Amino acid sequence: MKDFELFDLETQSNTKDNQDILNIKNKKHKRDIYNPVAAHREAEAKQIAVWKAYQEAIVKSGQLTSDITKGIQAGEKIEVLFLKAIECISLMAGDKLFYELNKNNLKNVYGFSTENPEK
Repeated sequence: MKDFELFDLETQSNTKDNQDILNIKNKKHKRDIYNPVAAHREAEAKQIAVWKAYQEAIVKSGQLTSDITKGIQAGEKIEVLFLKAIECISLMAGDKLFYELNKNNLKNVYGFSTENPEK
């Protein structure tokens, strides 16, 4: 019966392939190895962040809708109501730039303060 020797990576490191195996063993190229579990966790974390932002936008737009309705009934300034409506549209569309752009345009074109319009 023939005796078998175990392949020792430390003593057989003279070829490039063996060196690559050693690097993997020593975790020098850890980031080069595809890890499906880590990739799935990363994708899941991104998806959770997107859904969290989406849910926050739904809650905020619902609150703004309620504020607009109450503001109309209370006779609130039209500028305040209009800014809330623009913010609500921005949240529903997922377009932050829409609100900021129109807020600045209202200040420049119509001249009313958008910093604290409720006062």
